Amino acid sequence: MKRLCKVLCAVTVALLCLSVVTVGMAGETADAAVISEKPLSESALPEENAGQAPGEAFAEETAENEEQPVSSAEEEGSEAPAAAVAEESVEGEAPTDGADIPPLVAVSGVTLDRHEIDMFVGRGNGEQLVATVLPEDADNKNVTWASSNENNVFVDDTGLVWSRVPAPRPAPNPDPTKGNFHYTSTEGGPDWAETVTVTTEESGYTDVCNVNIYGPRVATVAGLPADRRSVKVGDRFTLFIEGSDVAKAFAWDWDETVFRGEPHGDANNSITFTAIRPTEKITDTTQWPAALITYAGYQTDFIVTAANNAYSVTSTDLTFTGGNAPAKMVIDADHTKYTATTVDGTAAPVEVASGSTVITFPAQYLNTLSNGTHTVRVEFTDGYAQATLTIKKPGQPVSPQTDDRANLIGWVVLAALAGLTLVCTVLLKNFKKHPQSK
Repeated sequence: MKRLCKVLCAVTVALLCLSVVTVGMAGETADAAVISEKPLSESALPEENAGQAPGEAFAEETAENEEQPVSSAEEEGSEAPAAAVAEESVEGEAPTDGADIPPLVAVSGVTLDRHEIDMFVGRGNGEQLVATVLPEDADNKNVTWASSNENNVFVDDTGLVWSRVPAPRPAPNPDPTKGNFHYTSTEGGPDWAETVTVTTEESGYTDVCNVNIYGPRVATVAGLPADRRSVKVGDRFTLFIEGSDVAKAFAWDWDETVFRGEPHGDANNSITFTAIRPTEKITDTTQWPAALITYAGYQTDFIVTAANNAYSVTSTDLTFTGGNAPAKMVIDADHTKYTATTVDGTAAPVEVASGSTVITFPAQYLNTLSNGTHTVRVEFTDGYAQATLTIKKPGQPVSPQTDDRANLIGWVVLAALAGLTLVCTVLLKNFKKHPQSK
């Protein structure tokens, strides 16, 4: 009930306020109507127009306003909006009437950076052409590219050109000592002649590049071992190029751990190879597969075999008794196949000479060795030789050779006998001091 009373009071107050506002507005409207109906009296006119009729005074005032000049300040004020509009048109978009738009620069031509390209089947990844639209400040620089025969030459939207002619594989040579291979050359002229054309989008100006495509030339390498799977260490063979372009400089490459290459005659087209032993140690018979010789991009692989041949020692003077006299040994082997000498497994500084193979041990080195016997091993590319070096320097005890099993066993037996003798002696003394009672 209290809430209802509060609501009714609020509504009553609102209606009273609305009535007051309405009455005030009605009073103002009535005053305005009275003023509009009241005639213009002489008391309302200015003093200088006193005595004139209201209509005449208004006419004279209008004439004076028309004749009064406009001041410069008023002129500047009237022109300011127009200046602001002009500034907005400069900073923003161009005026719609087009008076300030610069004229477009028309295309007058196009030129390529190259007008001839040589391409070789199976070689290269493409050639890039660059088109320049003239003049340099031309507005429309769009161009299109086209090939005269897309089966042979293709060009993309950037001007990259490449050959589509497939590269054939070289036919095998029926002779096992020869091998056919392909190489690139311009000899005899191009096998295919095509063109690439660039055209401007505006006005259709063009420029053309000639594309010469050369097919593979065939050459032959001769002198290969008939059985490339059984090349022995020490074998020598000369490879040379034969074919229609023998004067061309071909590149040779080989596995230097298995072959030694030496120029033979014309260094560009022939070379002699010698099969050598790689750095790995030979165990009886060792093979090294895929030892490669490469020429003009063509590869030939070989299986190189090395055997552990035991060469004989024909004469020795391997006893050193001190002083300045060297020790020597002669081995029945080709000295060009010599690789190293070791004493007890350690590299020895020796002198090597021909006459089969002569190994000389300097006295200065021999004086560094201890008295006793030492094992000498001489390595060759296809085998080895072995002998015993004896050192008997005066005034030094003889020591056993560390790797001589027979001598080592003898020393062990001698030490055991000495120990057994010592034990027997001790037991005998004890027996004498404490004899058994009967």
